[in-house]
Amino acid sequence: MKQSTLVVLMALLILSSCSPKVITNIQKTYPAQDSIEDVNVIGLDEAEPDYAEYIGNVLIHDTGFSTNCGYDVVIGKAKTEAVKAGGNTLKLTEHIPPSIWASSCHQIAARILLVDESLSDSNVIKTASVDNTIYSQLEPMLHKDEPVEEREYKRFRLAVNGGYSYQLAKISDEVPADFKDYIKGLKSGYHFGADANYFFSEQMGLGAKYTMFGASNSIDNIYLEDEDGDRIYGSMSDDLRIMFIGPYLSTRYLAQKSNNAFFLSLGIGYLSYKNDKVIINPIRMTGGTAGYTLDVGYDIEISEDFSLGFQVSMLSGVLRKYTLDNGYQSETIELEEGQYEGLGRIDFSIGLRFNK
Repeated sequence: MKQSTLVVLMALLILSSCSPKVITNIQKTYPAQDSIEDVNVIGLDEAEPDYAEYIGNVLIHDTGFSTNCGYDVVIGKAKTEAVKAGGNTLKLTEHIPPSIWASSCHQIAARILLVDESLSDSNVIKTASVDNTIYSQLEPMLHKDEPVEEREYKRFRLAVNGGYSYQLAKISDEVPADFKDYIKGLKSGYHFGADANYFFSEQMGLGAKYTMFGASNSIDNIYLEDEDGDRIYGSMSDDLRIMFIGPYLSTRYLAQKSNNAFFLSLGIGYLSYKNDKVIINPIRMTGGTAGYTLDVGYDIEISEDFSLGFQVSMLSGVLRKYTLDNGYQSETIELEEGQYEGLGRIDFSIGLRFNK
């Protein structure tokens, strides 16, 4: 249950990610414009017209949890502020592109202007001074590098993973001391799987995840004793398989000058449980439940379309019932609270990614 709580908290963190913060400093206002489509944008290296009238400043910056902050989004927010103040032009004065080390957001500062070409030959006095106090909140991050143009980003990502896994559930106190080491041997295993997702913006994407966990152990020279004291000798083994499949939400933070990327993904889906056991005689245990997965990973570009990925994942789920089948008959066992089977584990993965 603690694992489920952690996953839920991470979900709330992702889902509560907000839009970038908007700060304005308006010196004067005019009647609002009709639409943001009426607002023109003047680039960093372009001069504003001499007959432009200064209205105020607008600043769009990262809150630390912002996700919906692509270039078009922040420009749209700045245009909205210009429209409300009666301006029809934005003159960009600063643009900080996303950086893997600083912020995943585009951050901009701009002057809001009212440009009326009919006044180009008149004696309109343009307010030339700029109130720089609006930039103080971004000052530690501002730099004078050449502006980086918006680049095309990869929309499709296919990831193949594999590696070591460790089951997190506590060993029940009801397990006899002689068998605790045997159960510990089932906690370590391997996994393999694949993820596929589509990024509808530079930072956000949707996808699907499949992963399979496997672990096995065996022990010889055990016996079962009936009510009359008669013993049957043999071996015991477990061949465990736990599969997860389901959709997930991803957020991605791209490096500034490469296709290296940090990923955070949260998914919910179906967990299937199968254990081919032998306790003198073979028995198959099967079951299913809801599962939750949290992935944190980093991809390192090795070519234009391929990356090497490293990932840590936490998977959580609780099995409340299962079916026993001995080949002759089957029985469904309902577990009581306190006896639930925890399926939580942590995966350490390495794999290849294809990006397009």
